[in-house]
Amino acid sequence: MGKLFSVSYFGNVIPKLLSALPSTIGIVLASLAFGLVLGFLAAALRIRGGPVMSRIAAFYISFMRGVPLIALMLLVYFGFPQLMSFLGFEAGSWPKYPLVIASFALNVSGYLAENMRSAYLSVDKSQFEAAHSIGMTGLQGFVHIIFPQAVTNALPSVGNTVIMLIKDTALAFSLGVVDIMGKAVLINARNYGARQVEIFVAVGLIYWAVCFVLERILDLLEKRGRKPLRLG
Repeated sequence: MGKLFSVSYFGNVIPKLLSALPSTIGIVLASLAFGLVLGFLAAALRIRGGPVMSRIAAFYISFMRGVPLIALMLLVYFGFPQLMSFLGFEAGSWPKYPLVIASFALNVSGYLAENMRSAYLSVDKSQFEAAHSIGMTGLQGFVHIIFPQAVTNALPSVGNTVIMLIKDTALAFSLGVVDIMGKAVLINARNYGARQVEIFVAVGLIYWAVCFVLERILDLLEKRGRKPLRLG
């Protein structure tokens, strides 16, 4: 019977898993970029969209937050090609990477929309009045006074959402994308499950390290963002 944990195998498997880190980071960054755009639009409509558009935005946010991510991924993965075929476009074989990114972007946009909405509403109304009193237009007041405060207020919740996104990307392998988890599954299959403990301990540590670095960066950004507010 082999030993429970092989330190040498653990050391050897980490570089192999790290080779897939760019794929995971790419998914996170692309999903976050599109998710921020969708989330901003949903939050703006939720706040200023009027009775009808506000309700539509509220439904969108609720749906994206409430549907299990794996269900949303499968819906996009299988549903989008069928929709394109129905609209008359060549069905063919759609690349997995963009569809996975679209799934994560839709999911995270619901959380980011709520992060942005709550951050905007957390800015005291006196700040709006102060901007108006010194002759600023609504846009100028938003850009120079409201937006910086809202961003600072949003950082903790947005940071939690991004950390959630990083961990959720581990589901990308279920659609055949070779990210960190996908690489781990492939290595495990090649070894016939012989050293699963070492492989998945390494996976957990890599995800933790990425999240830890992000937490430190967000802490620095939040402190830097609140410093002018304290001096003021």
